[in-house]
Amino acid sequence: MDDQTEKFFDEVSINDVIIKLWKRRGLILILPVLSGLLAVASVLLMATQSINPMIHFVSLTGVTNGEYPNGVKFSPLDLKSSEVLINVANKFGLNDYDALSEAIDVTFGAPTNVGIIKKYQVKLSQNKLKVAEIDQINEQFNEELSNATEKTAKIAIDYQSIGIDEGLAAQIALTLPLSWAEVFTKKFRILDNPKLSGISQIQEINLRTPSNIIEASDYLANMLDGLEIIENDSRLSGLQTDSGETAADLRVKVRDFNNLYLSAILSRNLSNKDELTKFYQNNFTLRIAMLTEQLNGVNETVNSIRSMISGGSNSEVEDTSFSNNRANFGGSSLTEIVDLVNKSSMTDYLTSLFQLKLEIIKERSELNLRMSKIEEEVQYSDEFLISTEQKLNKLNSKYTDILVGARQMNLQNNKTLSKSLGSPHLTGSLFPKRSILIILLSVIVGGLVAAIAALMLPKVKDT
Repeated sequence: MDDQTEKFFDEVSINDVIIKLWKRRGLILILPVLSGLLAVASVLLMATQSINPMIHFVSLTGVTNGEYPNGVKFSPLDLKSSEVLINVANKFGLNDYDALSEAIDVTFGAPTNVGIIKKYQVKLSQNKLKVAEIDQINEQFNEELSNATEKTAKIAIDYQSIGIDEGLAAQIALTLPLSWAEVFTKKFRILDNPKLSGISQIQEINLRTPSNIIEASDYLANMLDGLEIIENDSRLSGLQTDSGETAADLRVKVRDFNNLYLSAILSRNLSNKDELTKFYQNNFTLRIAMLTEQLNGVNETVNSIRSMISGGSNSEVEDTSFSNNRANFGGSSLTEIVDLVNKSSMTDYLTSLFQLKLEIIKERSELNLRMSKIEEEVQYSDEFLISTEQKLNKLNSKYTDILVGARQMNLQNNKTLSKSLGSPHLTGSLFPKRSILIILLSVIVGGLVAAIAALMLPKVKDT
């Protein structure tokens, strides 16, 4: 060692440092404590400014493809509409509706989203995935995430902003979907199928004039449609008349009555060729012509798509070269991929066209059948007419009973709109993450600063 180093160690010893620190022990003790208290105050301040909402997930069991049973579009904002919030506020004695509206947030969201995202992240992290495989994984991810999300609503309540406790916030989260179902089923009749509205007739039906018979024929067609809707609705299919007949049973009887009784009366009266019957028959003819024209248009579109799918791409296919275990796609290969995607889309569109074609054929065949019955000119007696009227009014009475029962049951089924997924809960904590670590680091830093200050300050004179 040189002379300066030896001089330094002679002047500075561990004992001297310890003695100096001991003399400043008050500073070394107070400064870390103050630093820790400041850290605690900062954590508490951040906690008062943080938002930790009450979260509740609800399965939208009454919403299908984003629509209510009556076909109206659903929105998560429906759960916080003014009528629903007023209903909730009145139940809990809350007067500030605007503040309650701002504190409640309803969006699409599911608790399984995190798991779905992680699952597909693992799939995409695999090595040597091809472009087509990545696209397929992304498509599956979007489909699964959409299915999970669009069937679930996420209710978040910032209960601190409106000055309520966690227990009341949880009660509001549970009550909100119930109030939504109550308001929307009674006021907006979202469970009522619109096709069941305005298709009942209370007064007795007579078949004495051609106009009455035409009205009865159209009403019978509506009756068959209404019974079919009730029959296919799992909630309503069990409804019965006083004599125990279901919608399916009654639909068979109405159909048989239409074919055996009303068709004969309709045929005879419409053969009179007065102005009304001529217009009625001409309307059938025009509708049949319109459907035929639509059918021809669908057939032309179908043939064009078939030709496109079978034709494919005429471009030559170049060799695919490989370098460093990665494929280099040329222009023709990308064209083939685009062609495959286009063909897949066209196939789906072709399927929908075939479905449309079947519907047009069915409607046209029913019109042709009614036209054929009109031209038969069947003869019948007055007793047959009276008996037919009695049968028709009896069937109408039973149909009206089932229709009224269906509407009443729809109002009682408001609980089927949603189902709670677990209980309301808080996510995370009001305190920031690693709060304890922040406080400990503050204490340590305070201690180091105190030690350095104790060493730097002048020596304390001995008394």
